Amino acid sequence: MNLRLSYISNSEYGDIKKFLTKLLMLALLIFVLDKALAFWATQAVLQDTQIFGSLSLLYRGAVEQQIVLFGSSKTHVNIDAEAIEQTTGVTCYNLAIGNASIDMCEFLFEEFLIKNKRPEIVFMEADFVHLDVNSSLTFRSELLAPFSNVSTHTANRLNPTSADQLAFWLFRCKNFSAGGGIGALSRSMFRYALHIFRGGESDATAPQSGAAAGYQDNHQWRSVNGSHLLAPLGREMIREKFWRIDKGGENRISPQRQEIYLRIVKLTKAEGIQLVLYGPPFFGELDAPFAQEVDQFFSQLAEQNEHVHYWSFREAPDLLSDANLWTDAVHLNWNGAKILTQKIIKKLETPQD
Repeated sequence: MNLRLSYISNSEYGDIKKFLTKLLMLALLIFVLDKALAFWATQAVLQDTQIFGSLSLLYRGAVEQQIVLFGSSKTHVNIDAEAIEQTTGVTCYNLAIGNASIDMCEFLFEEFLIKNKRPEIVFMEADFVHLDVNSSLTFRSELLAPFSNVSTHTANRLNPTSADQLAFWLFRCKNFSAGGGIGALSRSMFRYALHIFRGGESDATAPQSGAAAGYQDNHQWRSVNGSHLLAPLGREMIREKFWRIDKGGENRISPQRQEIYLRIVKLTKAEGIQLVLYGPPFFGELDAPFAQEVDQFFSQLAEQNEHVHYWSFREAPDLLSDANLWTDAVHLNWNGAKILTQKIIKKLETPQD
């Protein structure tokens, strides 16, 4: 049956057919190229622990430490996993990511349990910012985009289309890795392609120390002695960087975020994991009623669940008495982090009720 319109000549019909064929081939080429780039990027970041650190190891199932830390930069910067290992003999891995919200922490914990060895203890950041309805912390989907090809769990969360993958390659990866953006990803892909071309096998293995390959999310932070802790800053500098909650603002606890913590408590119980709700120190002023409400929520979780412990360092006197231990009101520098880490080590070595 010939459906060609009678008023279209044979030559015109042939030209239209050629044009449509070329258009279809172009669309097919873009689709294949998109999938190829996405696969290439995924394989590159899975192998590149130099840049993509903890995420690449997590998705490869290469993390086997006994203690794993989840949270935002207030965990990533403030706790030295390497010092915990060296002092206690218990292996520790810092999986915290700057600006990560509690729902992202929950997601990464779920992803962690899919391929990695079940840890004995999980630290989950229990900070007022994670509960506040006005929280600035986010679920950083741009960091996870290339991993959607290796994890159904991630793919279901991101629900990426082919166009999304291409958008990641062209745009979203500007926020990827340690500030290097698309350049960092491109260099990683180039190194991986060169490695495969030479016929070598991957030499990217999990480090002995968890801190050594912790996710370096903010490239201006200095790496000191193999860990990603901030170098000390002077008193005058910190005064310019102080941050405090605006007393005129409305700080309220989000029921949705409370529910996330309840799910984490339930999941750790089901997996037989001890859960430490870590309350980071805070060099600033927090609305008293709001602070009490936050403390009450986390304290009740610990009281009602034998496997849950609430360790709050928000008002630690030795940390709050010296501005030289801070870089701003929520991030400790190298010296401050050493003090906080020693406090955590002491609690780890003290039998819990």
